[in-house]
Amino acid sequence: MIMQSMNIHFWAFHGLFMGNYGINFLLSETLQEHPSTKVTVIDLFNNMESIKPLWKQVHGVGKVIQRIMKKSPHGVHLLCFSQGGLICRGVLSVLPNHNVHAFIALASPLAGQYGVSQVMKSYYPSSATDSVYFLCYNKFMQKRISLCNFWNDPHQQVKYLKHNNFLPLLNGRIPHSKMNTV
Repeated sequence: MIMQSMNIHFWAFHGLFMGNYGINFLLSETLQEHPSTKVTVIDLFNNMESIKPLWKQVHGVGKVIQRIMKKSPHGVHLLCFSQGGLICRGVLSVLPNHNVHAFIALASPLAGQYGVSQVMKSYYPSSATDSVYFLCYNKFMQKRISLCNFWNDPHQQVKYLKHNNFLPLLNGRIPHSKMNTV
């Protein structure tokens, strides 16, 4: 499907602790194989800004994607990496209408994160995994740190569903008004 529609613009969005430069490695091979492909990286929430709460990032990226779609009547493709996949998926879930033909989420924790990823090893030890829910499952941290918005501790599902204000909503585990119902 993608190969037949290379004239459609690709938009890419990075992951946690990355900037627009960080996703370029993902795009370089595509551009080598298909040099006429138009690819643009969304330049928002770079580096440390990427730890802002996911709903805030969804709204910011959503505004950009809406402008992009208005300028692209034939549609667009979204290529979103890591945490960016959650953000792009969140954008698509709240937009009433969109013309995204293909949504590609690479290495994205769509079902949540539990355990220490390579990106996070320098911030906390593997042994801390069992106690991250203490940090994340409260209103204060849900409004401040993106990782807390997708932390999904399989041993603390009651607290996850009660306190996580992003991922359970996005995955339809909790009814809410933010999701587009069209």
